[in-house]
Amino acid sequence: MKKLTPDFKTIADFRKDNVDCIKGVFKEFVKLCMGLDLYGAKYIAIDGVKLKAVNSTDRNFNQKNLCYRLRMIDEKVSRYISEMEKCDREEAENEAAGGLEGKIKNMMRCKEEYAELLRKLKEAKQNEVSLTDPESRLMKNRGRIEPCYNSHVAVDDKNHLIVDYNVTNAPADNCQLSSIAKSAKETLGAKRIDAVADKGFFSFMEIKECVDNGISPYVPEQSRYGVGLVKKTGIPTREFSSDKFVYDKETDTHVCPAGKRLAFAYLDHAHEKTMRVYRTGACFSCPFFLTRCTRNKRGRTVWRWEHMEVVEEMRERMRLEPWKLEARKCIVEHPFGTMKRAFNQGYLLLKGLRKVTGEVGFTMLAYNMRRAINMLGAGAPKSWIRA
Repeated sequence: MKKLTPDFKTIADFRKDNVDCIKGVFKEFVKLCMGLDLYGAKYIAIDGVKLKAVNSTDRNFNQKNLCYRLRMIDEKVSRYISEMEKCDREEAENEAAGGLEGKIKNMMRCKEEYAELLRKLKEAKQNEVSLTDPESRLMKNRGRIEPCYNSHVAVDDKNHLIVDYNVTNAPADNCQLSSIAKSAKETLGAKRIDAVADKGFFSFMEIKECVDNGISPYVPEQSRYGVGLVKKTGIPTREFSSDKFVYDKETDTHVCPAGKRLAFAYLDHAHEKTMRVYRTGACFSCPFFLTRCTRNKRGRTVWRWEHMEVVEEMRERMRLEPWKLEARKCIVEHPFGTMKRAFNQGYLLLKGLRKVTGEVGFTMLAYNMRRAINMLGAGAPKSWIRA
């Protein structure tokens, strides 16, 4: 091309005008690479990355923040009015009073804007709003809280090529495992695949959804010990935490650390899950009752999800194949490192979830193309064009 390069405006318009078709182009390139045997299509690693949105923290408001600002405005206005009355009594110069009047007008204008934002938030039953990019949300990013989007990728273990990606404005990852894993499995055309993710993706319902769709998940559990009442009272102690109660499948009972059995009592529903509740009358004669095991005067209660066997099978897989968890970072952090360091893509240039998804898609495609060229040689693109 004799060093002919497109103008920055041409590149910006191309990126903006083609956000809807880039996903299809990305999948076509994945199929091309699969034909070149660059994908193993057996084991994928999943992770998420926060990308800074085109919205400063000062332009993001929530209900608590707005109420605080309105309260501060009322206090400042009251103080300014008191100062104006003092100036009148002391017959001070009109310039000082005029300056205070201007400040009060600015404050009242801000108050109207904040009150309108608060009203809209309450009507929409939302907790926050961003003014520059309304679809961005506050997320923890590199130790700071700032407006971001959350992008997830599924990376194949063979050559660290990206299989699929998505973008959302939900800060948490625990509802994203099955969607990205199923999409990656469909893209690879595999009957079964193994999917590994960190503990932030752990969710009972997501794991069940993966298993039902031919995906074997490997996700460490988040420890719930030491939260809520346990943190305040210290009971139960660590040796009597819920994970120390062993389930006996043959008798459908739980055996506590003191050797007592908790039998099935009734079904309960919590967080859209059906739970089996186990209790025992042996607590009242136990020396650990009300001291180390539980403070509940009705005795210890253990909840078990009705499909808990899928989680137990996953625990056994992770115990037998610990290398899959250990290899996760080496696989999935490779694309993130390249994008942020080599591509300088730690922030976004477009606004809105639709356009951001397209922008992230260009980055993912660029990573896959560069990775494939590095493996196949600089002459590879010519063969792709001929094909």
